[in-house]
Amino acid sequence: MSEVEAKEIGVKSALKIILIGLLIAYLIMSWFCSNGNILNGMLWFSDISFKSNIIIGALIMVVSGYFIGKNSGKKIIIANQNAYIIGVKSGLSILLITAFFSGFKGYFEEGIDNYGHFTPIYDYIVNPFLSISLVGLLPTIILGVIFGWLIKKQKNILNNKG
Repeated sequence: MSEVEAKEIGVKSALKIILIGLLIAYLIMSWFCSNGNILNGMLWFSDISFKSNIIIGALIMVVSGYFIGKNSGKKIIIANQNAYIIGVKSGLSILLITAFFSGFKGYFEEGIDNYGHFTPIYDYIVNPFLSISLVGLLPTIILGVIFGWLIKKQKNILNNKG
């Protein structure tokens, strides 16, 4: 199998897992916002003031997943590295990159102007980073294992064909 094919498998697998991860994140937020009413919880996105931050975070996740997925496919298929370890490392990398960079929009919009009134670095960067990282840790580990397995499965299927 060529390196190009391995990278393509990694990207496709990463994007599938990212979509599942975004769905899980949506469901977690629905649960947090439900206050006993599951319908209101499911509509949380219509009630928040930071929609653009979430959209930017999703875009960061997809872009970082594209590049990390390429690398993961190459490592698992070409270099024969442990699929599950690479999958978890890749998932954690995507989570941490997304968690870190998604807060910068709010920081640049409001944080710089209000620097003397509160702690914008903590409010817009540290707090979201910690919250997203902690809440997303377990789902990311589970999805990382599945990600590694998907790539390994594709490798085995293609090796058995040829």
